[in-house]
Amino acid sequence: FSCSLPEKVLKDSLKGIRFTLRNVAGVELTAPVSFYIDHPDNSRQGMTNELVALDGKLSSGRHQLVAVCEGDTLRTSFVAFGLNDTKPATPSAEWFYASANSFGHQPVTLQMGSSEKDIHLVYHLMAGDQVMERGTLQFSDSIAIRQLTYKEEYGDGVLFCCGWVKDGELHRWSTTISRPLPEKKLKMNWSTFRDRLTPGQQEEWTLQVSHPDGKPAQAHL
Repeated sequence: FSCSLPEKVLKDSLKGIRFTLRNVAGVELTAPVSFYIDHPDNSRQGMTNELVALDGKLSSGRHQLVAVCEGDTLRTSFVAFGLNDTKPATPSAEWFYASANSFGHQPVTLQMGSSEKDIHLVYHLMAGDQVMERGTLQFSDSIAIRQLTYKEEYGDGVLFCCGWVKDGELHRWSTTISRPLPEKKLKMNWSTFRDRLTPGQQEEWTLQVSHPDGKPAQAHL
């Protein structure tokens, strides 16, 4: 008996939880699930192999999930947080997060933080073998936020790395953000026609295959 809940999750993106129950042969079974988050008064019902929607938003911090299915009990804790949080969701010597590993329509948000005082962070932003930016940040018991938007000089993408030393211990983190890739998924639209002036006329179906921008695609089906 397990669930899809990660250890750290954006609270705005947590729309539901998927539970899975398997027998000794590894086959997934469908069964009722009873669960709650933090308090039994928040008890909910659902089924395995389905996305069980959650009511309301969670606050930033550590939460406890308890679920029961077919006599099995699952207990797990997870941390919910937001991109605009000013402090780590839980007391932590280091807090790092990147909202994406590739550039898109929205800026990529980087979080670097700590629950400790007087942090002196050093960072580098590199594209290929070029250092695009370097600098320092000062913060105490808080989160420093950087938002990156793709630029042509970034080429295939960037590497962001940072770190600091506190009480003789090194805290470091790095993440790679690749250039935006073109949308290659094809769109398929059906259209139908039947000549109603001719008795017994069969319906004609036409499939149009196009690129996301609406241009016809050279494709075979």
